[in-house]
Amino acid sequence: MLGDGAQSKRVGRTAELLQRNGRWQVVLDGHALGELSDASYRRLKAARDAGFPVTCQVRILCQPERPLRVEADFPSD
Repeated sequence: MLGDGAQSKRVGRTAELLQRNGRWQVVLDGHALGELSDASYRRLKAARDAGFPVTCQVRILCQPERPLRVEADFPSD
């Protein structure tokens, strides 16, 4: 997925936001990446209640001599 050649690698993907056990969980290709902090996410709940798929942009970053990082963008209230 990250390819060869470059020292620093960055991949952008679309992940799902699913509500499990009362918390929003970021899921990419069927694998849970983590949960959002305990906060009110009215926009996410409104989108889900309206029947829209709730997604977010995820960036996977690999840099030399640093741990693999995953960043996600999602709307906050």
